[in-house]
Amino acid sequence: MKSFLTFQKLWVKVMAALALVLVTVIAILIANNISNQRSSLRDQSKYDDKILSMAIEGGMIDALAIGNNDVVVQQFRRLHERIPELEVHIFDFNRDVTFSTHATVTGKSLEHVLTSSNAVQAVGQMMVDGQEPLHEYEEIIDGKHYLSIFRPILNDSRCFHCHGNTRKVLGGMHVRTSSEKAVAAARSARDKSIIFGAIGLVFLILTIYILFQRMVNRPLQNLLILAGKMRERDLTHRLEITGRDEINHVVARMNIVNDELQNTICEMVVSSQSVTEAATQQASALEQTSASLEEMSSMTKQNADHAKQADQYMNESNQVVIQANQSMAHLIDSMQKISKSSEETSNIIKSIDEIAFQTNLLALNAAVEAARAGEAGAGFAVVADEVRNLAMRAAEAARNTSALIESTVRSINDGSAIVSKTNEAFTAVSDNMNKTGQLISEIAVGSNEQSLGIDQINHAVSEIETATMANAQIAAELAASAGKFKVDHEADKASKDQPRRVKRGVVPAEPSGW
Repeated sequence: MKSFLTFQKLWVKVMAALALVLVTVIAILIANNISNQRSSLRDQSKYDDKILSMAIEGGMIDALAIGNNDVVVQQFRRLHERIPELEVHIFDFNRDVTFSTHATVTGKSLEHVLTSSNAVQAVGQMMVDGQEPLHEYEEIIDGKHYLSIFRPILNDSRCFHCHGNTRKVLGGMHVRTSSEKAVAAARSARDKSIIFGAIGLVFLILTIYILFQRMVNRPLQNLLILAGKMRERDLTHRLEITGRDEINHVVARMNIVNDELQNTICEMVVSSQSVTEAATQQASALEQTSASLEEMSSMTKQNADHAKQADQYMNESNQVVIQANQSMAHLIDSMQKISKSSEETSNIIKSIDEIAFQTNLLALNAAVEAARAGEAGAGFAVVADEVRNLAMRAAEAARNTSALIESTVRSINDGSAIVSKTNEAFTAVSDNMNKTGQLISEIAVGSNEQSLGIDQINHAVSEIETATMANAQIAAELAASAGKFKVDHEADKASKDQPRRVKRGVVPAEPSGW
């Protein structure tokens, strides 16, 4: 796991990528260099072999032209003694070897000598068109490298006496030289190129590693340390700016972020404390308001209950007034009847008074007649006198009764008027009581609605109080969390004096162009 995390680091990734690129580039350069060296050595070897073949051909062509084969054999023998690794074969148009530096090959077909099928095909083509092959052919014999070239032997006037002029190509010459030295030189050059390339690659990688560690990885590690301190809530650290590159730009920005965060946290602490105090005061005020609302709600409910009781009493009083009105109506009716009876009685008394008056007149007339009659009418006069007395007493009693009846009628009339006024007063009282009952009912309904509204307001105030207390608690927790940060108090003081000015410490102002 640790090695896996190591491979995840930036400098490891960058160095791996750079190393891969450098290895690829240097490998390409080394391969190209080796290829160029091998090509140069090969070209030089081919050129040397071509010059050698031309020299051999020039030294033997005259002997071959005059048919002096012994001279040719002697020259081949001396050539083999001096250059043992050199093979020279002269073959005829049937591609049979006629002369060779190696006597064991003489008389054999050239195909037995050649190991490359491409070389055999090139010889066949050369024998047809008389043109020297464009390429040389590499052969590996017994693990050793050889280079073979071919030159045609053309039929010219010097050879007509033996071969006639019918053939264009009489044969050819095969020169095979060892290319081991060239191969060894190429290998040596390749090895040196690889060694020097590896040394150069290691040097470049070390140089890049040192520069990367100094210019990139170390500042990044410092940034990580600063970020770790910030994560640990320690905002008192700063990084030093050592240049004007992008890394130092990031370092400067991190210092600015650190300072701004420190100022923000200081302001947040102050604001949180203010919010906590304000929320506490608001919660206290809301608590008092809630208590007042509860008391008001209780009084409103009590008023509503009293209004309901008053409305009930008014309804009962209204029933009593209605009954009283009914009784007064009966009383008025009874008094009217009494008044009517009194009038009738008064009329009867008047009739009695008139009868008494007539009786008195009759008694008076009877007395007069009795007086006229003398003693004979004396008894009749006594009776008449008694009748007159009774009539007078009846008249007086009728007068007295009439006066009493008239007084009673007047009293009854006065009572009727009073009863009528009382009835009107009771009617007005009943109407007022009905209106008062309606008002009390409306007051009771309004009190109930007011009580419900106060209950809702009290519930809302309770919720506001709960939310305020929660805000106060959150603000206190925020202040406590912000208080856990370790800040520079001098920077805090400077931020209070100049809120938007950031204390840089060792961080210079941003250069232009950043």
